[in-house]
Amino acid sequence: MHGNAPVEAVVANVGHVLGLAGPPDVPVAVGAGGPMDGSRRAASGTHGSDGLGDLVAAKTPPRAAVGEAAARYLAGLARGRPGHYDLLTLGPLTNVALALELEPELLTLFRSVLVMGGSAGDTNVRHDPGAARRVLAAPRTRLLHLGVDVTSTVVADDEAVRRLRAAGTARGEFAAALVERYIDAYEGRWGRRAAPVHDALAAALLLRPAWITAARTEPPAGTVVVTDVDREAFVADLLRTLALDF
Repeated sequence: MHGNAPVEAVVANVGHVLGLAGPPDVPVAVGAGGPMDGSRRAASGTHGSDGLGDLVAAKTPPRAAVGEAAARYLAGLARGRPGHYDLLTLGPLTNVALALELEPELLTLFRSVLVMGGSAGDTNVRHDPGAARRVLAAPRTRLLHLGVDVTSTVVADDEAVRRLRAAGTARGEFAAALVERYIDAYEGRWGRRAAPVHDALAAALLLRPAWITAARTEPPAGTVVVTDVDREAFVADLLRTLALDF
């Protein structure tokens, strides 16, 4: 869906990354092309013009494209196997909000929900604040908030790039180039050679909740806000995983 690049570019990026990281049969449904209010918000240049650092000239489309919109597909998954899936959101919440229009109890049908974002200052909220309000007010079983105040404290640096390249794998080389591009973009803002690892941290905490070292509960019931994480364990595992040659 929309976020750091137009939706068509995002779909191409997904195809390329799945080709590297596989398995290739992961279903890919095309999401909304913009916020629910129909407006268009300019994407940040942090991720390059294509959303993937302008590092790849030719990308292979996803092999398992789904023939229905992401919102409808999401609602169908949740209804089909209640309590089976976890929902991880790494971008604006437009598709989830549209799925809520089809299934108002959507969030209660997932085993858990992790939202990367939650405060007004988070990019994913700013890109579609109406969708964020709708999702964050919806009934839920368990919803974990991970804000930029936490993700920005977990960084990759030039040593991480060196370690990824030293692995000598296609996956490690691509990850190194992507991290290096991100570090270049952040150097002017932070004044140092480092960049935050937002999305990967969110995915990791869904899989390894033990890496959450501090959190607080908030209303409505079932809402948990992450306030601190085990940075060292996460970064070490991330670099080791990205360097693997499956």
